[in-house]
Amino acid sequence: MTAPATNRTLRPRVVAVIDDDCTGCNSCVDYCLVDCIQPASSGPNPTSPSPVTIREDECIGCVVCAKVCEELGVNAIHLVPAAQND
Repeated sequence: MTAPATNRTLRPRVVAVIDDDCTGCNSCVDYCLVDCIQPASSGPNPTSPSPVTIREDECIGCVVCAKVCEELGVNAIHLVPAAQND
């Protein structure tokens, strides 16, 4: 017998954010499961100081990009609760 839908425990929604120490290796771009990470446009952009950008409204919080970044020893991607990132 399965539990009713109202008794399910929901995980908090998280999104990936890029820190200023991003090296621009673009490995996270290649591994993003939903293609919401892209290289930043060339030229200065005050809203995106890092070499890559994340479309946070599309991010599913799967952690893959953060794991790739961690394996490379950069640790420039962190997951935060979506409410904190408004």
